[in-house]
Amino acid sequence: MKTLKIVAVGEVKEAKDGRKYFACTFGGGFGLRNHTVNIFQQFVRNGKTNEPILDEATGKPLTRWDRGTPEMAKSAMLSGEAIDARIVTRNVVPYTIREGADPVRTYTTVVFGDQNEATVFAAAGHPIVSEEGEILGASPRVQLATKEVTADVEF
Repeated sequence: MKTLKIVAVGEVKEAKDGRKYFACTFGGGFGLRNHTVNIFQQFVRNGKTNEPILDEATGKPLTRWDRGTPEMAKSAMLSGEAIDARIVTRNVVPYTIREGADPVRTYTTVVFGDQNEATVFAAAGHPIVSEEGEILGASPRVQLATKEVTADVEF
């Protein structure tokens, strides 16, 4: 089991879609680089339609913290609690950060112990690619969106 510790917790902010989030910086110890990820609230979704459920009073989507609240992260930071997670860098489908710059071919994120690495990267919009350029662990929809398809694909 790999573990990280939370070394910093940012202030809660609000995204354009109304979800709250905070920056959480993880570190692996002496000599290892820290990495910061944003921890977002998730929409509470209807089990049948997968649409966000709206609050009857405000009309805004209901949200919840899946990974833990900012207060929980601060408590873990202060206590030095070990978190079952690791900082992972992988080759990914090339992407551009700004116009005119060379494409970026790697992506780094924090993967928690109960998460599938390929799913985490794909959900962040950066599917992992093999040395041969094959997209790993992505659904056919992700593959269609990220590389040229020359054969018929069945779903």
